[in-house]
Amino acid sequence: MRAKMTRPYGFLLKPFREKDILIALDVALYMHMQDGELKLKNKAPVDPLHKASAGSNIIGDSKAVLLLLSNIKIVSQSEVAVLILGESGTGKELIAQNIHKQSPARPSHLLR
Repeated sequence: MRAKMTRPYGFLLKPFREKDILIALDVALYMHMQDGELKLKNKAPVDPLHKASAGSNIIGDSKAVLLLLSNIKIVSQSEVAVLILGESGTGKELIAQNIHKQSPARPSHLLR
């Protein structure tokens, strides 16, 4: 009864076989990821316009956009040069503007 309260992903019988352990780990990982996605879906809906980072002119809440915003935040905090590549019309200039806006190294007279 106590074991059931912990919501286990499964169980193994002795003697353990390597294949059984690997399958149990795969099942546990899958179930854990599904549980995390369910929690995300149950959160209150967020307006995509407010989901983007503060002051960003990039709008969206897909995994790709969120990853892009995260990468912008990371590179904007470093002093490395960044080469932005992409097809015409893909928003390279918006990415550059966001990196510049979030950079602590930009001149203080440009802060707004």
